[in-house]
Amino acid sequence: MVRERISTGFAKLVPGEGGTIVLVTHRVVCKLIVLHVLGIGDEHFWDIKFDPGSITLLDGNNGRFTLVFGNDTCT
Repeated sequence: MVRERISTGFAKLVPGEGGTIVLVTHRVVCKLIVLHVLGIGDEHFWDIKFDPGSITLLDGNNGRFTLVFGNDTCT
């Protein structure tokens, strides 16, 4: 149910053409967003690591997303 709510909410945030969005959220939400936009199943939830304060960049184009980098803590 959480993934469904995140998917619906994320779809409302994504701009139609161009634009940038910045989300500040918890690691679980980050994991679920990445799984959702990359079309990866929930069985891989524990395969993704996000540290507190990390940065993840997703590049969107025509409704498709690319994970540019993830879990960057700038260290």
